[in-house]
Amino acid sequence: MKYTTSQISKAGEIITTSSDPFAVAEAVKKVNDWREQHLPVIESLMREIQSVFKSNSISIVFPSYRLKRMTSIQYKLDLNPEMKLGGMQDIAGGRFVFSDVNTLRSAYNLLLNTSIERYEIVKKDDYVDEKPKQSGYRSIHLVYKYHSQSNEDCDGMKVEIQLRTKLQHSWAMAVETAGLVTNTAMKSGQGDDEWQEFFQIISCLFTYKEKTLTIPAFCNETEESLTKRLKALNDKNKFLDRLVALKVSAKLVENHQYIGYMFLLYIDFKTSLLRIRAFKKDDIEKANEIYNQIETGINDKDNAVVLVSVSKYKELKEAYPSYFLDMDDFNKHIRTYLASGKKQPNKS
Repeated sequence: MKYTTSQISKAGEIITTSSDPFAVAEAVKKVNDWREQHLPVIESLMREIQSVFKSNSISIVFPSYRLKRMTSIQYKLDLNPEMKLGGMQDIAGGRFVFSDVNTLRSAYNLLLNTSIERYEIVKKDDYVDEKPKQSGYRSIHLVYKYHSQSNEDCDGMKVEIQLRTKLQHSWAMAVETAGLVTNTAMKSGQGDDEWQEFFQIISCLFTYKEKTLTIPAFCNETEESLTKRLKALNDKNKFLDRLVALKVSAKLVENHQYIGYMFLLYIDFKTSLLRIRAFKKDDIEKANEIYNQIETGINDKDNAVVLVSVSKYKELKEAYPSYFLDMDDFNKHIRTYLASGKKQPNKS
């Protein structure tokens, strides 16, 4: 690889601990360069996996991928002091969303038993059927290692693929939205305790719907008792009203057709304005340059920016609703639970 693991880990250490602005600037530049080098690796893997799914009649709701935001990198390093940046495995991440749990499981088993040229699965985590997280997060993660003799800069790089259902995706995006607007790493278990409990309860109710494992802290509760707890918590904090109130206006910058290979999403929380800029495939270098420039200058309390790719523009909002602050799909489910006055059957 162009950079050794120790070089990147050192740069990450400088970014999170140094008070020398020049040293930090140089470290950020190095990390940005390293991050961009993951792009062709995740792009190629996404194409290969989509081909595998198509050949085996696995239907995808939508695929997407992104480069990890610098603020997310820093949050992760702060939350995990023992972690080194050079060992972080989700700098580039791809995601496949499926309509239901059965399709999700079929896709997962297929990937475990399919050899993809130049890629090796080096880690797998099933947060759906094996070990749901205490936060309520549910998804399946596969870490792939890239092997190449022709591209030494990328040889040995690791990227992550996430597999989840639409219901699991709606929950994760709602948590991410709440994290963005409260400026906390809520999806990592940080933030207000009652927000955390709100999302845990909803996740458990979703497990009843999908007939999957519930997090240990709630495994002895019925749907009826969870619904009552949800109502009481929402009555006190008006969480649903706060999520419904999150709306932004989308404004396209420079491109009038939303036609592109990658999209830069830049949200201003103060004005509730989302700017979207589309880039063609031969403009990716420019896209990364602009991404890095904006990211360096923003205040996390007021703004957020991310560079993402989806196969069609119409999938952009569905794949990244957190940047549109639009939780309509998630909110519909919550309304149903809050309106429910009937005792629901226990999960067998």
